[in-house]
Amino acid sequence: VFEIGCSSGGVIYPFLTLGKVVGGCDYDADYIQYGIEKGLNLYQGRLDDKKVPDNSLDLLILEHVLEHFLDPLTELEAIIAKVKPSKYLLIEIPSMMNLAQSYKNPIKYFQNAHTFCFFKKYLEAIFSHFGLIIIYSDEIATCILQKPINWEPPRCQFASNSELKAYTATVEAYLKFSFLRWNSENGISSQVQK
Repeated sequence: VFEIGCSSGGVIYPFLTLGKVVGGCDYDADYIQYGIEKGLNLYQGRLDDKKVPDNSLDLLILEHVLEHFLDPLTELEAIIAKVKPSKYLLIEIPSMMNLAQSYKNPIKYFQNAHTFCFFKKYLEAIFSHFGLIIIYSDEIATCILQKPINWEPPRCQFASNSELKAYTATVEAYLKFSFLRWNSENGISSQVQK
C-alpha cells in the first residue's frame, strides 16, 4: 500500500497495524519524520520510480492530491503504471458538487493550491479515458478504481464526452446556488450575473 501526499501517514498507518507493507511520500519533512517515528516507510519528495517501480503496488492512495497537480493526466498515467494489474487505486478529491458541505463558503475552494476542479462525472470520464474499471464513485469524489490486467496508457491526453459537456450547466448552477446561499446565511448581499 502506498500513498502519494501521505502527510504523516495517518491514512496508511491502519494498514501497517494489519501487517501490510506500506509506504508513502510527501513534501513536508516534519510530517514525514513523524510518520517514520511511528514505523512507516516514508520519504520526502515526489513519487520516485526507483523507490516505487511500475506494477509494484496492490493499492495506491491519492487523497486530496490530484487537484494540486499541474498536469493531472500526465501525472495520473505515471501513477497508474505503479499499480499491479488487477489491483486498486483509491482517489479522493474535493468535489465541486460538494463544495458547500466541505468548505462552507464555496469560493474558498478556488485557491491557487487547487489547480484543477473536479466532480464525479468529470472524474468518471477521466478514469474511463485511462481504461480503469470504476468500482465505486460518489459526488463527494471518492473513487475506487481497478487497473485492468492488460492496461495500456491512452494515446490521447484529453478526456471528455458528450454527457460531460452537457453537465457544465449543472455545475455552474450549483456553484451559483451555493455562493448565494452562503452569502445569504452570512448576511452578505450579492449579485451573480448569468
